[in-house]
Amino acid sequence: MTVAAFHQCFKNREATEHAVKSFREHNDGPYTLISDGGDDFSDIAKKYNCYYYHSKWNLGYRDHNHPSGIYGWTKEETLEWLKRFHLSCTIEKSDHIIMMEDDVYVMAQLDLEEDVEFCGFDSPGNHLKPRIVDYLTDKYGAKFQHSWYGTPGGSIFKTKTFVENYDRIVEIIDVEFDHIKANLCAGIGYPDVLMTVYYYLCGKPYTVNPFFTETTRNSNWNNGNYAIVHQFKKYYK
Repeated sequence: MTVAAFHQCFKNREATEHAVKSFREHNDGPYTLISDGGDDFSDIAKKYNCYYYHSKWNLGYRDHNHPSGIYGWTKEETLEWLKRFHLSCTIEKSDHIIMMEDDVYVMAQLDLEEDVEFCGFDSPGNHLKPRIVDYLTDKYGAKFQHSWYGTPGGSIFKTKTFVENYDRIVEIIDVEFDHIKANLCAGIGYPDVLMTVYYYLCGKPYTVNPFFTETTRNSNWNNGNYAIVHQFKKYYK
């Protein structure tokens, strides 16, 4: 079982290197490191045997307090992010791919059952409102196993499913994104919502990963039971 990695970085070199190094200490799958309109990370990519791409386009991160008044990515930014993820899925053969971030800490080899489609947290508090569930189910045949989303950094996805459905899902997002964001789900411009919706549009089931946790929800995250930790910000500056 080969697990690849997709990782966007910006300017936090120490945190970026820690994340890449932690993956490489336990996993030898293909790793794609993309500078999101930020610094040059080609030296880190070379050091840890990663594919490296430098984009001039900074997608960044926008919350409710962003001065632009925009929450999350726009449609164009979302399509660009999906394009980058698709590149990471196709650059070299792999069975699954982990969505790495600067605050993801990999502490063990990543082993998954072959039939796992996408896996993340058990997050019933992160609600997808009935209006988006009903809309995408009725219009596109989406199969929502849960009415919540839970795929932040550290989540893992089956590459074959992403690639085989890419053109169809991108077309849906191109047509529907602005309507969904304005009327159904403002969070569609974030990967933890976007990727959950993507795989439900593919009709695929969600798996809760028992070896995945966050420092903010689990004070006992470093007890040796977890392979992936999110919100590890020790090296953030």
